[in-house]
Amino acid sequence: MRRDAAGRLYVGGLQLGAQTPTLGAHDTTDWVFSQHEILVRGGTLRWLDEQRAAPPLALADVQLLLRNSGRRHELRLDATPPPDWGDRFAIVGQARGALLSRPGDWRRWKGTLHASLPRADVAQLRHHVHLPVDLQQGRAALRAWVDWDQGRPQALTLDAVLRGVSVQLGRGLEPVALAALSGRLVAERQGGGARLALQGLAFTTPEGEVWAPSQLALQWRPAAAD
Repeated sequence: MRRDAAGRLYVGGLQLGAQTPTLGAHDTTDWVFSQHEILVRGGTLRWLDEQRAAPPLALADVQLLLRNSGRRHELRLDATPPPDWGDRFAIVGQARGALLSRPGDWRRWKGTLHASLPRADVAQLRHHVHLPVDLQQGRAALRAWVDWDQGRPQALTLDAVLRGVSVQLGRGLEPVALAALSGRLVAERQGGGARLALQGLAFTTPEGEVWAPSQLALQWRPAAAD
């Protein structure tokens, strides 16, 4: 799989959603999401993200299950990354399409995506995933839930436990070293604004000083028109 610099996705050299001499622009995705079940066992997946200029990522022992029933779609992906990247991870998703829409019109879906990474090297992870802070090194156990609607993420919940962390809190600032860091991040759209919350945020310094679990919430609303 490849994502080019413009954000177009390719599988096996074929662009998803592109029209070919034998297929219409939406035929491929409509066919995939019209199948009752698609199962892949023991596969290998190579992911190249040119948009992020990230190094190639090779996943082994890929298990993929996709089930479609009318407007309902269910996905589960399990894969093993390289040893220096982390441990085997899982991604589970559920979605429902809009009434009278095409089977593959995912931009009109509403659903939830859950990812579980029991161990990941953040120096590798940051090449492939946009993180809310600049984590430069550390070992992480992560769980994330994403709710989306009409092709746009609406809410994110991230549980994180990190060890041996180096984090840069702002451009031009020196990295901060922490022996441990844990907490939950919640971000969600609210009308025209947004809400960001940190729950149970706790950390331990390399000297053994402990910051007790704390809470923080920020809310942004656009200014009312005059």
